[in-house]
Amino acid sequence: MGKVKSMIMDQEEKFFAICDETVSECDSIQEFRARIYQHFGLVSHMDEEELEEGISETWNEFWGEYNESNRIN
Repeated sequence: MGKVKSMIMDQEEKFFAICDETVSECDSIQEFRARIYQHFGLVSHMDEEELEEGISETWNEFWGEYNESNRIN
């Protein structure tokens, strides 16, 4: 793998690790986007659609699992 590709993958990994750490602290996806906005530079190679998909996926995975674990039977 080339050095540039490796660097890009490392930056994506770092960005989504930040997302994973931040998502639980947010009450809405809008707040989540606002909180991680400062880190968008890590993934400047991604277009808006890719970025939104990753943000939404992170949000839905976390809160879906949270809701499932807190469901009262």
